[in-house]
Amino acid sequence: MIATSAPSTVRADRVAMLAGLLGSRITAALAVVLGSLEITETRGVLVLCRLARLGPLRPREIQAMTGLTSGGTTNLLDRLARLELIERSHDLVEGDRRAVVVQLAPRGQEVVVTVATVFSKHAGAILSTLRALDDELAGIADGSDPDAGTPSAPRSADRAVGDARPDPAGRIDRLLDAVATFAGLGITLRTALVAGIEQEEVFGNETAVILGSLLRGGPRRPRDLAALVPLSSGGLAKLLARLEVAGLVTQDRHRLEADRRATIVSISPAGRRAMAAADATLAERRDEIRPIVRELASLLGG
Repeated sequence: MIATSAPSTVRADRVAMLAGLLGSRITAALAVVLGSLEITETRGVLVLCRLARLGPLRPREIQAMTGLTSGGTTNLLDRLARLELIERSHDLVEGDRRAVVVQLAPRGQEVVVTVATVFSKHAGAILSTLRALDDELAGIADGSDPDAGTPSAPRSADRAVGDARPDPAGRIDRLLDAVATFAGLGITLRTALVAGIEQEEVFGNETAVILGSLLRGGPRRPRDLAALVPLSSGGLAKLLARLEVAGLVTQDRHRLEADRRATIVSISPAGRRAMAAADATLAERRDEIRPIVRELASLLGG
C-alpha cells in the first residue's frame, strides 16, 4: 500500500544502505555471468536495454536518457563499442548521411537477454527493497536495520518475473523495461545522494553502504564493513583510503584500549554534512523518485 504522508525529511543513511546493498548484489550477480564489471556499469545497462526495446537511437537521445554531458555520452558509447556491444552507423538516416545512429551489436543482444534473466532471478529481493524505499520516502519506514543485507521477499515473489506468461518475447520485453527502469532509479538516487559530495567519482554502491552504515550505526572496524560489501580486504582498504582522502571518513588506528593495532572507521564531519545534504535533496525529489519506484514494482508484478 502506498502511503500519502510527506514529511519534510528523508533518512539518506537508510536510502543509501537499501540502494547500495541491492545495487552491489545485482552488480555482483551480473559480473559473475558477464565476466566484466565494465559491462555492468549502470548507464551502460540502461542504454543497452533501451536500444533493445526502442531500436536505433541518436547520441543526443542517449544523452537525454542518461543525463550525461555530450563528452560523457561519447565516452560511454566508445566503451560500449570497444566491448562490441553496440555499433555506430551513418547509413540508417535517410537524407542526412552525417547523422550518427547507435544500434545493438549481436553481442549486445546476447548481453541484454542475460541481464534480463539475472534480474528476473532477483525479482523478490528487488520488490522487497522497493517497498522499503517507498516507505522511507513516505516517512513510514519501520526503522529496521538493513545491515543484515537486502531484505528478503515473501516466497511468492521469489519466482522469476513473468514465468507464467505464455509469450516469451513479451516477458523479455517487460524484463528489459524493468531493468532500464531499475538503472534509471539507480542514476536518480545516486544524483540525490551525491548532492553534498565534491568528489563524486568516489561514490558507488559500496560507498553508499559504508557511509550509510557509519552514520546509522556509528564507528566500525573494517572487518565489520567488509561483511556488508562485496570487496576483498585489499579492495575495501583502497576504497576506505579514497574516502579518507575525499574527507568523507576518518581512520583512527589507536582508538581501542584492548588492541592498539585496531583501526576504527568513522564518518567525518564533512561526511555527515554530505549525508545531511542528501537528506534534503531526497526530500525535495521524493515526488520524482516515488513514481519510478512504483513503476518498477508494477513491471515486476508487485
